[in-house]
Amino acid sequence: MKQFIVFLFFPLAALAQQQQTIPDVTLQTTDGKNVSLHSYLGKGPVQYEFWALWCEPCKQELTAMSKVYDSLRQRGYTLVAISEDNQKSMSKVRGYASARGWNFPVLLDPNGDALRRMNGLNIPYTLISDKDGNIHSSHVGYIAGDEIAVEKEINALMPPSGAAGK
Repeated sequence: MKQFIVFLFFPLAALAQQQQTIPDVTLQTTDGKNVSLHSYLGKGPVQYEFWALWCEPCKQELTAMSKVYDSLRQRGYTLVAISEDNQKSMSKVRGYASARGWNFPVLLDPNGDALRRMNGLNIPYTLISDKDGNIHSSHVGYIAGDEIAVEKEINALMPPSGAAGK
């Protein structure tokens, strides 16, 4: 039986070791401009946060992460919120983000194409990449306090002080 288990899990372990990268997906901002996800690369770690207005844990996580973003963005960290709201509710996304004082980019993915391309199944779904787009972690769900672990991971990926954007 042990041989069967080793055989079964070996391919999964090999797949997990392959370096995944952020795909070059173009989405719209809440004011209708097209933007490539790759345009956020180059300065420091990037957190791609998939969420929706109907998802309470998503909104809680983004509110918590907005504080992290405000404290780390000058060092090169970028938080990108990608709304999975459909055509009916996506018109409310801009006002919601603005009312909460979110200063990070908010993009629209009404058909879920970006979520699928990044292997997401449920939200909240988080991907963290380094400045080159190499994915270092992914996480599904949110429990208050998760932002502490995410902030530690982001700090570990940060360029040395004074090196952001170089």
